[in-house]
Amino acid sequence: MADYGYTTYKMADDYNGADFHAVGTKGEVIKIQLKGRIEILNKYLKKDIYVGFRNKSQWYLFPHDHMHNIISNHSEGAKRNGGRSIKDIPKWLREEMDKYKI
Repeated sequence: MADYGYTTYKMADDYNGADFHAVGTKGEVIKIQLKGRIEILNKYLKKDIYVGFRNKSQWYLFPHDHMHNIISNHSEGAKRNGGRSIKDIPKWLREEMDKYKI
């Protein structure tokens, strides 16, 4: 995150769903939840959280609610189960995920 002008602060606990905060040079704060894969969960909705994860050698940082909407509209399981975890980026999601490479 330093390459993008942010200083990071690890939270002692999962504060409001975030593992750490990234604070920009103008004071803007990004709340980030780290995951081992793409994951959306209803419990993160409306908390202004980003999800960071690594897929192979590439890191991604996406706005949770936006991706929740996209994945839920594509997956009945996500709607039914209140979330979804996806190990590898599926073909139908690659173009959207490319927007969130860091």
